[in-house]
Amino acid sequence: MTTEARRKWSTFAWTALSYIVVFLLVFPVLWMALTGFKTEIAAISVPPILFFQPTLDQFLLAIQGGFGAYVRLRSSTVKMDGACRRDPAGISSDKEGENPSRRKSKVS
Repeated sequence: MTTEARRKWSTFAWTALSYIVVFLLVFPVLWMALTGFKTEIAAISVPPILFFQPTLDQFLLAIQGGFGAYVRLRSSTVKMDGACRRDPAGISSDKEGENPSRRKSKVS
């Protein structure tokens, strides 16, 4: 094989590998987005339904439900933010003398 032929083959192989990796990364996101437009029965059917009549019923149900998931997510985010501010390194130490705010007071 000549150098030019090897270079063409290498370019083709890297291009094909790149397309496969992109497909593997994008396909699950696309599948989730399409599932949002299915009815509940169509979304959980086995085998999956590839051709379906799109509907916005599930989005309407979420909007009428008051976005409860959004409220819980916001609450969790606020709690996580508070925990990170107290212990930014993510390392809490209970050993005596290492963290002055956790020292036990000596009572005589």
